Amino acid sequence: MPDVIAETLGTDLASRYKFIGEIGRGGMANVYLTATRGALGGFQKLVVIKLLRADLSEEQEFRQMFLAEARLAARLNHPHVVQTYDVGEDAGRYYLAMEYVDGQTLETARRAADASRLFPPRLQLQVLVHVLSGRSGSSCPRCLRSWSRSASRPCSSGPRTGTRPPPSCRPRSSRTWSAIRPG
Repeated sequence: MPDVIAETLGTDLASRYKFIGEIGRGGMANVYLTATRGALGGFQKLVVIKLLRADLSEEQEFRQMFLAEARLAARLNHPHVVQTYDVGEDAGRYYLAMEYVDGQTLETARRAADASRLFPPRLQLQVLVHVLSGRSGSSCPRCLRSWSRSASRPCSSGPRTGTRPPPSCRPRSSRTWSAIRPG
């Protein structure tokens, strides 16, 4: 895997994103910090790229799951959830481009030596409330299960049947997702 990282860093994706460093790894994808370049005036912005692992991008089932995640991400809108900017494919590499938020991960804060002082239970509870408010802004659990399986419609009572979904299934907005953003 270090060879893959070394080959990726400093390279471009879709002629827009330059890889700077690896942020994390998951079962299906790796996450990188990149810089995106605008067409005019030397514009640059830090962006997170979630890149489907090369061995999985060859399998149709994993590509479909990755694209279903992108569709779901495009439906989410909440101040404590990062935005998804783009989804694409470049030379067989499938990617999601997402908002970058600078700072520590929740896990790093929880495991710090002075966590009880820096991250007391009251603050942990506030973070949990923000996480749950972001989750509730996404959709109901039934909708999320449906979207993660088929990405074809939010739930059985949704638009495909011609009826309005119940209030718990209606999206509250049209922004996007991928990680919890700090308050």
